[in-house]
Amino acid sequence: MKQLSILLFIESGGPGGAERVVLELAQGLRDANCNVELAGLRTGWFTEKAKELNFIHHLIKNSSSFQLPFQISALIKKQGYNILHSHLVDSNFYCSLASRISATAHIATEHGDVHHIKKKKFLKTKIRLAEICGTHFCAVSNFTKNKILELGVSSKNVSVIGNPFTELKINQTRQDVRASLGIDNNQWLWIQVANLRPVKDQACLLKALAKSKIDHKLLIVGDGPLDSELKQLAQELKITSKVFFLGHRQDIGDLLNACDGFVLSSISEAMPMSLLEAGSLGLVLAGSNVGGIPEVIKNPDFLFPSGDHLMLAKILDQHPRRDPAIKNFISQNFSRKKVVENYLELYKLRLS
Repeated sequence: MKQLSILLFIESGGPGGAERVVLELAQGLRDANCNVELAGLRTGWFTEKAKELNFIHHLIKNSSSFQLPFQISALIKKQGYNILHSHLVDSNFYCSLASRISATAHIATEHGDVHHIKKKKFLKTKIRLAEICGTHFCAVSNFTKNKILELGVSSKNVSVIGNPFTELKINQTRQDVRASLGIDNNQWLWIQVANLRPVKDQACLLKALAKSKIDHKLLIVGDGPLDSELKQLAQELKITSKVFFLGHRQDIGDLLNACDGFVLSSISEAMPMSLLEAGSLGLVLAGSNVGGIPEVIKNPDFLFPSGDHLMLAKILDQHPRRDPAIKNFISQNFSRKKVVENYLELYKLRLS
């Protein structure tokens, strides 16, 4: 078989989980001697990172819903890709049409937007039409797969391949990071890394921290539209001495390494990259019992119903020991190398 030439398409441009997955996958595929290029509709964090990593990114400009499939198809024919691999519902729908026009094998990875709290317009129609066009779906968790099946897709057209991650670089010691924040080295420290948006429900986490009987500290890493609202809530709950809002950071590895536990309070998730990264460093993991979270956090003592801040407060007060089994599980199932191997097998199957 000739060298695989792959176009990875994602229309969005922010620093979200799906965008990070695409960049991880692109690097892994390049390491596997594939020709990989990227395409999308927006500039921003994603395109800057792609440039830093020396990937070609094709920006499709002035596109209407009608034009987009034809523009993607024209790009495929011009560059000679033999695999089109898209991410997220809308990208997957338009790429399914482009794949049909250009007679190109198409893989559509579905993340959390097929079961997001903010419902996608015409979701079932888009998914079913994509299947009719010959698209093969990949779900990043078993939960997501089941949601795709509920939309009417045949089980033979859906695979589960988790999100790829690479262990984050650690440049500072735990002691140095804590010292920079004014946190004692013996203080139990929780962290959440997530965009400050309603779906992540940081309000639940802050309320849990306020109800906790132990003097925890919490780092909230990320930014978003709820930044000022959450800071105001922390003031109202009188926990400003316990919680540190750090905004968007590049030193995630250092921050995770300085902490003892990682907690997600989301209302909806697929397979959170931040959860995998924290687990790979051996942190204690706690999370809401939604989406793919319980596929990683298998101990029910560290899961709580989304929105239940009282149950979360009890979990925060446990101060459990680290479980090396979680670290091993994540390394064996979600490493960049493993995920790329799974996708390569699927690509070759689709081309046979």
